[in-house]
Amino acid sequence: MKELKKIYWYEKELLVVIPLLLSNAHTFELVDSLCVLNKYTRDHIKLLEDNFPNINKLEIPINPYPLLQRKKIL
Repeated sequence: MKELKKIYWYEKELLVVIPLLLSNAHTFELVDSLCVLNKYTRDHIKLLEDNFPNINKLEIPINPYPLLQRKKIL
């Protein structure tokens, strides 16, 4: 389930990034590919939400920045 949650949240991030990429795309092929990617990403997110209703619940980690704290940055 943990891996599915990672995939879910990465795909949610893609839905934010794809429109930014589309606004700067200058070729038909790139625009078409990004539109297809956007559609498949939306469909996959919907599929995950339908099959795993709790997938969109955030889990707050106990230690959110373990690597940074080990190096004494925070």
